[in-house]
Amino acid sequence: MQRVVRALNEHPDTPAPPEAEPVLRRLAAAGYARRGRNGRWRPLPVDVRLPRPEQLPEEDRAAARAFADARNDRELRILGWAAHQGGFGPWGQASRTVAHLTEDELARFAEEYHELAQRYSLRRATPAPGTRELAMRFYAFPMPTESELALQRADGPRR
Repeated sequence: MQRVVRALNEHPDTPAPPEAEPVLRRLAAAGYARRGRNGRWRPLPVDVRLPRPEQLPEEDRAAARAFADARNDRELRILGWAAHQGGFGPWGQASRTVAHLTEDELARFAEEYHELAQRYSLRRATPAPGTRELAMRFYAFPMPTESELALQRADGPRR
């Protein structure tokens, strides 16, 4: 389904082939796409905040882990691709920091970040002249120790 939504973003003026209709109807029912007045499908901006594993019923956790693994693999591939592009000119921005926060402060920061990201992501439902689709990510987690990083490099990801 992600490939269909991406195709809608990349080719907004191209009619969807008839064989895509069932997937597009499922996306519409889930709030991810809508058929416009001109008959063309378009993706809708979505808020994708996932629950923490402990918030899920035990029987759903394995599926959530598999989804998270696939999502994280894609995120790493996106970051790896971006790292080898040699810069993006004005289209590439980066920021990183280390902060000492309480749980409440982190929750407040995450909510403010989410509100800011939503405000910008909801400005346009479709690509417009002079715009580009941008990968915008926010991650916050405890900083690993040097020994944890060394183990990660030596053994790969730990579960």
